Amino acid sequence: MAGLGILIGFMGSDPQTGTLRWTLDTLYLWDGVPLVTVAFGVIVLPEITTFFSRLAVTVGLPAEGAEKAIVPHLAGIDAAFTIMLMAMLVCLWRCLAG
Repeated sequence: MAGLGILIGFMGSDPQTGTLRWTLDTLYLWDGVPLVTVAFGVIVLPEITTFFSRLAVTVGLPAEGAEKAIVPHLAGIDAAFTIMLMAMLVCLWRCLAG
């Protein structure tokens, strides 16, 4: 993993010669990988995958006391609101960071 991080750090233009390294002929990567994109990949994506892996395990099983719930078919609505909140926060963070 450390080697992959070093290789991603090499993307962009060389500061001494100005040659482009690993830009794949796109203008977006000429300045390197943006910090917000790296932070999104390092922090948010693992959290989302962890959340969905837990959700996939628990959604199929009835919750304890679900038969006593007033509206049992809405047992997973808190997970849906959590996903929406995470998506809104990521979009807001991305907009504010530029």
